[in-house]
Amino acid sequence: MGATFKRLLMPIFLLLIGGGIFIGLLAKEGIPEVIATLAAFGLAPFILYVGISLANFALYAHRWQVIVNKGQAAIAKISFFRLYLHRMSGYAFMYLLPLSFFGSEPVRVGLLHEDGVPLNRATSSVLIDLAFETMAFILFIAVGLILALVEGVTLGNAGTVVASALVLFAAVIITFYVGTVSGKGFFAPVFRFLRLHKIKRLHTTESWLKGMEGQMTEFLRDRPLLIIWLLVLSLLMISFRTFENWFIAHFLGVSLNFTQSLLSSTIPGIVLLLPVPGGLGFLEASNTGFFALLGVSINALALVLIIRLRDLVFMAIGLTHASSQIWRFLKDWLHKKTPVVDKNAVF
Repeated sequence: MGATFKRLLMPIFLLLIGGGIFIGLLAKEGIPEVIATLAAFGLAPFILYVGISLANFALYAHRWQVIVNKGQAAIAKISFFRLYLHRMSGYAFMYLLPLSFFGSEPVRVGLLHEDGVPLNRATSSVLIDLAFETMAFILFIAVGLILALVEGVTLGNAGTVVASALVLFAAVIITFYVGTVSGKGFFAPVFRFLRLHKIKRLHTTESWLKGMEGQMTEFLRDRPLLIIWLLVLSLLMISFRTFENWFIAHFLGVSLNFTQSLLSSTIPGIVLLLPVPGGLGFLEASNTGFFALLGVSINALALVLIIRLRDLVFMAIGLTHASSQIWRFLKDWLHKKTPVVDKNAVF
């Protein structure tokens, strides 16, 4: 109980800080001003924005579908629409839980497993999908850092922190990729290095990890063109953030050039790695500070709130789907547990 509480202390602490920052920014901007800015954005542009976002989200589902269904028999393939909803459910939980960028994976694994996909295959597909997403995220932020240097934007200590985080993530991804493609694995060696195999309750975990990583090796090995295509697709998907900032700013009456749109959509996004639901407070603060650094006069709080309103639509779809799947699982479980009574039996 004590260890669990200690693990929760940091997310709770950061959430409280983020909430305080959000309230502080809201008080500084003024609630009436923020509401007026949101109203000025307009309903029609918001509906269009949500529609375009849903279309971009389809690319995420497509990437996962390619990974899940590669090598599967036609009868075992999972439909695009189902994976789209599964991924939307993962997004909703990522937004709600203090797991930030990596919060949706267990949810997606569970939903895919309920569709009849073996647990090791479901897990490997989600981890491969996450690897492509992380690689694209690293490259996207790196482009922002390089552009900031070229444009002479002074980031100070923040730039050092961001660069250090990118180097760390890049090292992990490269180690993961090399280990997986070579067949040596990544998770199983780490598991053994930490001597977790010595724990009785985890005796079977190492063999399961090796089986799961075998699935990953099978997918990544000897498929260079597919890997390049999925990486390009991932970069296209994450670049939507640049369009997103330009689009919202345009309908708020602010004209952003390409450099401003790209910079404002890359470097501030590093705060999403913090274990805070939706980066609450920190995303608002990083955008406010960065737009000020760029000399752009915009209500950054309203801009982020428009993105969050879009995310509420995503969450509604994702939680509705997840709830229906949980309800289906419970009904099946109760049906299996309920004894069949023979009406002709004599008592």
